[in-house]
Amino acid sequence: MWPKRLERVAWKTPAALPSGILARRAEFLARRTGPQLKLLCRRESLTETEEAIVRVWQRLAPRFGVSKRVLGACAPFRGPRSVLAIGDTAAVVTAAEETFGDSARSYVAVETTAPRIEASKKVCGLAHKTEYSLSLVDVARRPTANFDVVACAWHLSELDDDETRDATLAVLWGCVRRGGVLAVFDAAEPLVQAARSRLVDPSSHDDPATHKATVVSPCPADGRCPLLAAGEKCTFPQMILPPTTGPPLRDADGNILSPLPKIEHFSYVVLRKPHPNDACVAIARPTARVVKPPRKRGGHVILDLCTPEAEKTRRLTITRAAMRDDADFSFRDARRATKGSLLHFEPRPDHLPKITDWFNTATMARATTPEE
Repeated sequence: MWPKRLERVAWKTPAALPSGILARRAEFLARRTGPQLKLLCRRESLTETEEAIVRVWQRLAPRFGVSKRVLGACAPFRGPRSVLAIGDTAAVVTAAEETFGDSARSYVAVETTAPRIEASKKVCGLAHKTEYSLSLVDVARRPTANFDVVACAWHLSELDDDETRDATLAVLWGCVRRGGVLAVFDAAEPLVQAARSRLVDPSSHDDPATHKATVVSPCPADGRCPLLAAGEKCTFPQMILPPTTGPPLRDADGNILSPLPKIEHFSYVVLRKPHPNDACVAIARPTARVVKPPRKRGGHVILDLCTPEAEKTRRLTITRAAMRDDADFSFRDARRATKGSLLHFEPRPDHLPKITDWFNTATMARATTPEE
């Protein structure tokens, strides 16, 4: 196998709120000044209305950036017609509208409190195509509860116990149509891993008729996560450009200062429900994913990869000399790799990169013998 193509994740490019959402956010927070909002964040207990205000002020921008990144990974479902969102619906619905565009004809947003619903309505500005509900069970009981994309965003961490989380996952998975996807993302990585294990592992299902999930992203295989086996966390970063509240900051010369970007860490998994026609359709899956920041040296680049061959992270070293005569994949492409990037391979009998275990050193070299 030989590197063919790199899908680079430009997570260092700051994700910012669109201008329309910024305007609606400013209008929603017009009656609250910056100091008042900061005092709300310091209080130990908040009312439901105050909690909804803090969510819009403090969490809308970072969660919008993460939601847009995760929903963009819902390939090959670039144009879903129906989307169900539970959790931070203000961020998810706006990110889905930015990602899917006019192809998404309807949204169903589930929130736990009425003030959250009102805040989401005012921020999203999509009342003509979004239906809001306070009960996920009521949505699941409808005959039309078959969605192309179901997004569970920061909702599992708000639940009290594992039994409630398992029941919620079962209801969400039942709302996914055949061939649709379920995206689970949260800051709590163990909760995402538990959701992945429950839906991918058939032995964990209480109902034998439950459809086994297939991992679409970020994993290249359905086996046990190699990072989890090594005692590490599978998280990804995303740079966020926070919006300003109140008048812009200026320097001594009167120039407007841009807010400093922040890094939001999250964990996610995109699961697909099998379709009866899957035997006739090949589902594209990444060959390998870069799970650690690349180590760049003068003449080589070291990549830590999650591959489908084994339940173990692999280390790949790409040298400048080995890629000198390659027209498809250059050494510069390897240096541009980031954490979360996808690396696709192609079979080449005359080029055999050596991929060894986690703690060993690997080299890529030419070989004249065919691949075994």
